[in-house]
Parts: sequence; structure tokens; C-alpha cells
Amino acid sequence: MLLKKVKMKLLQNYKKITIQLLVFWTLFITIARALRMPNDFSEAHWLLDYRFGFMKRGLIGTISNFFSSIFDYSITPELIAIYSGIIFSIFVISIFLISRNLLEKFDYNLDIVLFLSIFSSSSFMVMSGHLFGYFDALIYVFTFVSIGLVFKQKLGTAAIIQTIAVLTHESYILIGLPLVLLALVVEYERKDFTAITRKAIILFSAPMATFALLIIYQSLFLDSEILRQQLVGYLGSFDFVSTRVNHVADYQTRSFLNFLSVQFQYLDDRLLDKNLLVSVGPALLALLYFIHSALRITPFSKFSFLLIGVITVPLAMHAIAWDASRIWTYTLAGAFLSLWILSKRRETDAIGNSFALIAIPAILINIYTSIPLMDSEIERYSHLYRTVYYLPVILLFINVLIGKFRKFSF
Repeated sequence: MLLKKVKMKLLQNYKKITIQLLVFWTLFITIARALRMPNDFSEAHWLLDYRFGFMKRGLIGTISNFFSSIFDYSITPELIAIYSGIIFSIFVISIFLISRNLLEKFDYNLDIVLFLSIFSSSSFMVMSGHLFGYFDALIYVFTFVSIGLVFKQKLGTAAIIQTIAVLTHESYILIGLPLVLLALVVEYERKDFTAITRKAIILFSAPMATFALLIIYQSLFLDSEILRQQLVGYLGSFDFVSTRVNHVADYQTRSFLNFLSVQFQYLDDRLLDKNLLVSVGPALLALLYFIHSALRITPFSKFSFLLIGVITVPLAMHAIAWDASRIWTYTLAGAFLSLWILSKRRETDAIGNSFALIAIPAILINIYTSIPLMDSEIERYSHLYRTVYYLPVILLFINVLIGKFRKFSF
């Protein structure tokens, strides 16, 4: 009897380790499809600081330049790559740990394995590798930490982290803050509206005020033309960012309203881009289906609309920014983190047979389609190599299909 229990325990541990390795391998291969060293545009942002006044995205450069002056070293492409690698490693490890947490929450059932296979093979992970060196990974790390602090009810500390995130990159307002809001609602949903409002004021006043200050200060107190010339001269002293000096200087000195007036006309085209709808749409729909089913969320209910709003609100960036494929993929991260948030405090449920029929086509689309990358680059690996590299996932859903066929055969 004891031997049988030991064998069962070993078998369960083997199953868990195998599934975790499957998720990690899929993350690794998907990131590798577009992983690159930091480009000139991302490197230039590591050099920006507050020497010319209070500006967006100046915090990380200020910190980096502070330590370089103290320890007397120069900021080089190699150093930026090291910084980026550390941040990106923390980002990927965090995603893996969240995935493992979800596996435990759902008792390693087939549905959650398929959910994580969709996300880990998704265009978001492809784009994450492509954006190595940008601040996106850091923004998500701040989001992970802020959500964790909300569930520990340390709202003041979470407010500080969020303020740092806004100073790192203003896109946090649409990427991270809505997810932290969802965590707040889930953590305090049994409180009355007044109590939640008080908590929200503590949590969001500082980051929102900082965001407003960035817009107001740049619009009213900065001379854009002078700042542009200063940035061109400063960034031009670093030969490794020479190709993007004018671009970065121009981008840094344009106001939010200017971007809105120029880019808003393209909003419809970006939201309805066929290539992006194919690359992102099936995975997003599958993830949303899973969340609604596993957590018993009634479609078209108030909470359902709140959830979908939190996940899709980053698409509003299409009105002010042109990197459409990058923005579309944020919705997939939103769905992944929303499941993590909701599963923290809500009971989960098995979905049944229907999810596999949605999940498997989504995984195949993730594997064999390519999302448009920035700088006119293209993803690595032919369909043959992708078949080989994603073979563990492919074998998984072949096994699922065989199981479904046997279940329904007469």
C-alpha cells in the first residue's frame, strides 16, 4: 500500500515537472523567434535623463547615469545589453512563476495546460523577444509587483511602484494600471463602493498625477525646439545610437495632443488590420473563453465588460502610436494576467471538452503565422523548423484530439 502511494506521488511529480518543462520550452522557443540585441532606438532611451528638464522616460537614464558617474564607467551598448538581459530574465522568470502558480491552482488539468500553451506560443512572447532592450519588460515587472502588493494590501507601496513605472514609460497607464485596478476590485469586492473608492485613491492618485504632470509640464513649460536641439546634440555624442538621434529627439519633444492629432486618423485601420486580427485574434478569443468558463463569469455581465475592458484598453494606444503589432499583443498579456488575478481570490472550475476545440486551432495559428515586427524585420524559423521545435506542444494536442475522438466514438 505504501509502495503504491510512493509510486503515485512520483508519477504526479513527474507529470508536474513535465508540464512545467513544456511551458518553459514553449516560452523559450517563442521568444527566440524574434529575439535580438537592443537596437539604436531602445539604446537611446537608456541615455535619456533629466539634465534638460523633466521629461517622459527620463527616470531609467537618470538612474543609469547616476551610477555610471559614481563608479566612473561609460554607458556602452554592451552595458545596456547586460541591463536589458537582467530585466528580461526577471520578466521571463516572473511569467514562468505565474504560469506555475496557475498550474497549481488548476491542479495541472488539461485545460490550463492548453491555456498556457496558447499564451506561451503567442505573438506577445514573440514581440517580447523582439523588444529586448525596450522598457516593455520592465513595465510588466512593475505590473507584476504592483498586483502582488495589492493582494498583500500594501497599497501605498504599490502606488510608489506604479509612479516609478509611469516615469519609466507613460504607456503603463494603459498597460499596467488597469490590471492593478482589476486586482483591487478582486481583493476588495466584498467591500462597499465607498471603501473601494478610498483604496483606489490611495493606489492611483500618485501615478495618475505623475502622468498628468508629464503632459502639463511638457505642454506648458518645455520649449520643444530648444529641447529637441539639446537632445540631438547630447545623443549625437554617442556613436552607437547615431541612426536614431533625430527620431528619438523628435519623439521626446512632441506633446500628447500632437500625437493624438496626427495618429488618431489611423485608429480604425489599426484596430481592423487583417494580419494582426489573424495573428492575435484567435489566441485572444480562446483566452477570454477560458477565463469566462473557468471562473464562471457570465458573458455580457457587468463584470464581463469590466474584464474585457481591462484586457483591451491598451488598444487605445492606436490613437497616438504607430507600432500597431506591438500594441495588439498587449491584450494577450492582459488576458494572461487577468486569469492570474481572478484565480487569486475566486474558485476555479473545469471547462469541459469545448475549450480544446478552440485552443488547438489558436495554438496552430500561433505556431505557423508570423506577426509583423518593427524595423521591417521578420521572424526566424521555417514551418518545418517550427514543427520540430514545437513538437512537444503538437504531440500534446494530438493526444488531446485522440482522447476526444475516443470519448465520442461509438
